[in-house]
Amino acid sequence: MASFSLAFLLDIDIEYDKIKESKSLGNSSSALSFNQKVNLLLDNKSITKDEKLKLESFMNIRNQFIHNKDAVSYTKAVSNISGLENRLKRIYPDFFKEIELEESIDNCVTELYNDSLSILGDFKGGRESKLIMQSERDIYVKKYKILKEIMESEIDEVNDFIKKQESEFIKKDDLVGMIGLLKYQIIVKTNQEYLKEE
Repeated sequence: MASFSLAFLLDIDIEYDKIKESKSLGNSSSALSFNQKVNLLLDNKSITKDEKLKLESFMNIRNQFIHNKDAVSYTKAVSNISGLENRLKRIYPDFFKEIELEESIDNCVTELYNDSLSILGDFKGGRESKLIMQSERDIYVKKYKILKEIMESEIDEVNDFIKKQESEFIKKDDLVGMIGLLKYQIIVKTNQEYLKEE
């Protein structure tokens, strides 16, 4: 999910089943580490410092089970990470009431997992800005196409009006009135056509 968030921000078009093939966002040794990805999301304000702490806590516990053969329980895994037990007690105080430490940490890890999915799936900061920008761009492109068609049509009518004039000179009042009407019709018709497409 961290990879997909960054792919979205960087306009890297990666399908779900092909993310592993990405040089920077995949799982190869040359790809960015999870920590680097999280730091980029923090720099982009897509996550907060507190959210980064939760992601790091989950990552640290995961790393203990993968890299430390003595990490045979949550209690042992967490005891190898300086300050993590106290951090978990601060983040999830309700999980440390009258139950065994192993069960408390187990509950914390489940909650860290769920929180991590929410954090990485939430559109805020840079991700929200990008989404808004994309939406506004789509609206602009759609309106521009409609406007272009209507303007071409209305300008054709003005050309017809000019061609039909018997004199080489057109009265200023006639032209000013025609341009005023043209401007009004372009605005009204553009909005009507746009609303139809919505």
